Parts: sequence; C-alpha cells; structure tokens
Amino acid sequence: MTMELQIYRKGRLASIDCGKCCRTIYWHEWTNDDGSDSLKTCRCPECGGTPDLETYWESRSRNYYAGRYSMPGYMDCTDFEYGKNKRNLERELRNLYGS
Repeated sequence: MTMELQIYRKGRLASIDCGKCCRTIYWHEWTNDDGSDSLKTCRCPECGGTPDLETYWESRSRNYYAGRYSMPGYMDCTDFEYGKNKRNLERELRNLYGS
C-alpha cells in the first residue's frame, strides 16, 4: 500500500488570540478531516487555553489549499502544506516527498 496525495480546498484564514496567554493562534477553516468547524475545537498550542472570540480577525482571501500524503485506512500521514495555487502545491508536495 502506498501513500496517496490529498489536496483540500480551504475556506477562510483567520487569527484569534488565546484568552489565557494572549498568544495569537492562526486558524484555517475546515482543517479537521471530518469537515467540522475547527474553531470550536481550537486550543492554544502554548498553554492549551481557549480563544478569546472578541479578538477574531478574518482574512479576505478564500483561495487556499491544503495538501498532504496519507495512507488510506491508517493514521500515517505527513504534515499539511498550504498554498494559494492547487497545481503549485501538488508539484511542491511531489518534489518534497518524491512521488
């Protein structure tokens, strides 16, 4: 079995501050594999705090893609790479992982 290239069209890019340590968290819509709203499960990677919704800021651009290699049926996968152009992102991932 081989790793398969997966590319997802992404929604809005936003930033929000942690309500506990005030660190800025960058958040991308639909980063959860199941398609659920990832802002509801977003936690600060530094302290584990929840976002302060009053500090929410959304980027105007909605043309983003996320891609990775994944082994179907297994938990093995690479980290997501992001880009604005789907073809360039696919080429970059193929060059990076050699397939």
